[in-house]
Amino acid sequence: MKRENQNINLMTDFAFKRFFGTEPYKNNLIHFLNAVLPPYIGPVQDLTYLPTEQLGTSDTNKRLVFDVLCANPINDHIIVEMQKASQEFFKDRVIAYSSRHISESLEIGDRKYSFPKVITIVLVDFEIPELRGSDKFIQHVMLKDDENKIFSDKMSFLLIDLTKFAAEISFEQLREESQKWCYVIKNMWSSQGRDHFPRAVRELQNIKTERHGKTRV
Repeated sequence: MKRENQNINLMTDFAFKRFFGTEPYKNNLIHFLNAVLPPYIGPVQDLTYLPTEQLGTSDTNKRLVFDVLCANPINDHIIVEMQKASQEFFKDRVIAYSSRHISESLEIGDRKYSFPKVITIVLVDFEIPELRGSDKFIQHVMLKDDENKIFSDKMSFLLIDLTKFAAEISFEQLREESQKWCYVIKNMWSSQGRDHFPRAVRELQNIKTERHGKTRV
């Protein structure tokens, strides 16, 4: 971990993409994903970054640019986005991003529709209504039928509410790796966040091998 990261604001577009979306800092993304993805998919041992810009198939298609797009060794594709301001059509936007990536993954003549599993993770700095009044800070959304049975696991979403991690919260009270990562992302820019950041990252990167297998640190 390079020391310069201690003073950047991960809530900004540039810093977020650099910290999680560039090859020199790939381990940051691996550790973050291993904190929030299980039990939805297995542990992430390695990642390959994919192009983040998708233009669509015609001039009338809207150009989409992901913050981070990557694939694990079994070709599950993971989109990671930061959304600071609430939008009226926020959920539609999240679905559109995931759907566009699926459509762009289809090859001509593929009658089996063998597109990858796509997991979209969105960290938001506004309240998620479905989590209001709850201790939960992650909303996991899948395609299910009216009997709550999984219709398909090829598209899923994790919405993470960062508003539940105000700087006033005691870092020492956080027990889960996912909570610590959310605290660091939300508060690294603040004096409280900087005080905790070096120790927080040491703890977070110390992923237990018995839980995730051998991890690159």
